[in-house]
Amino acid sequence: MAFIIDDLLKMPLTLAKKVVEGIINEVDKERLVTKEGVMEKLKEYQLLLDEGKISEEDYNQIEKELIQRLKKINRAEE
Repeated sequence: MAFIIDDLLKMPLTLAKKVVEGIINEVDKERLVTKEGVMEKLKEYQLLLDEGKISEEDYNQIEKELIQRLKKINRAEE
């Protein structure tokens, strides 16, 4: 019974967190439609890597995806 109450009390926080994450994801998508936005995001992830907040493996995957997006932007501008 105590577990159910704990879960019910945590639900608003979990829901709020998901809403905020959704908003952040949408903002990131909008920022990633320009070269400047992609480059800024790359710098942010490089800083996270340098600070040890993300792994080298995670960074490499993110970098790969952002570089692909940058190539798409460049092709669209041609």
